[in-house]
Amino acid sequence: MIRKNPLKFFLLTLILILLDQGVKLAVHFYMAPGFAGQIKLAGDWLKLHYVLNPGMAFGMQLGYEYGKLLLSIFRLFAMVGIGYYLVNLAHRGAPERFAMGNGNDSGRGCRQCN
Repeated sequence: MIRKNPLKFFLLTLILILLDQGVKLAVHFYMAPGFAGQIKLAGDWLKLHYVLNPGMAFGMQLGYEYGKLLLSIFRLFAMVGIGYYLVNLAHRGAPERFAMGNGNDSGRGCRQCN
C-alpha cells in the first residue's frame, strides 16, 4: 500500500479555504447587497446577487443576541472534529479500501445493484 502524506491534502484544503474567504471578503467590500449590486453573467438568465444569511441553513436562527457567535464556534469545532476523523481514516487506509471495494463491485457486476 502506498502511504500518502496528509500534509499535501492539508495544504490543498488550506489554500482552498483561503481562496474562498478571499472571494467572500472581495464580494463583501465591493458588491452592494440585493438587486442594486447584481452582476449579469448571461443576460437576464444568470445573475449574481450578494445575499446575507443572518443565521444558518434555510434562514434558521438562534433567537438571542449571541446566536451567530455560537453558530460560528460550533462550525469551528465541527470542522476540527471532521478533519481529525478524516485524517484518522486516511492513516488507517480506509479510503483505499473503500475505493477498491467499489471498483470490485462494479467490475464484477454488483448483485445488489441489479
